[in-house]
Amino acid sequence: AIVGRSGSGKSTIFRILLRLYKIKNGNVYIDGVNIYDYSKEVYASNVSIVTQKPFLFDMSIKENFSLVDSNFKNQVKVCKRVGIHDFIMQLPDGYNTKLTQDANNLSVGQKQLLALARTLLSKAEILLFDEVTSALDIPTSKKILKIMKELKKNHTILMITHKPSMMKKADEIIVLDRGEVCARGKHKELMEQSKVYNRLQK
Repeated sequence: AIVGRSGSGKSTIFRILLRLYKIKNGNVYIDGVNIYDYSKEVYASNVSIVTQKPFLFDMSIKENFSLVDSNFKNQVKVCKRVGIHDFIMQLPDGYNTKLTQDANNLSVGQKQLLALARTLLSKAEILLFDEVTSALDIPTSKKILKIMKELKKNHTILMITHKPSMMKKADEIIVLDRGEVCARGKHKELMEQSKVYNRLQK
């Protein structure tokens, strides 16, 4: 988990990892290879992001998924994995249901689960979660957390969060303050050692 007050540099780190910013000093490596040495296609297939306001195209659910993987069996498989398949099947046209602009015919939680399913279809091994539970109700947040626990078995997961409950679940927490790492460790350690982290818990 990457945590810190607004403006501390959390989103900048994600933009760097997505190669949206080119850093002037230092390097970022994946498997010992500089991230800028990967081709655009290879890098995009290995690093994927889920944001707090996911973007879905005004086309059918199936067509949204097909932009990443056109195999319908794979689409159904990931939807079952994230727990959105039954909801889709209750829609009048199932997977062929057309989404309105910005998917306004879905709830925030449903959009988030569809976006997560689409990300899993990419088969990326490094997943970035940017405040994915900030606008979700408690049941959907718990569902997302359960999925993340399962995914971490064979993925690298980095998440930005302001929620103390999410911070406590992380294997390691990196605390940022004014653009610098001021502490890192597990929740219990940081509660004893970091004033900045203690303020974030409140």
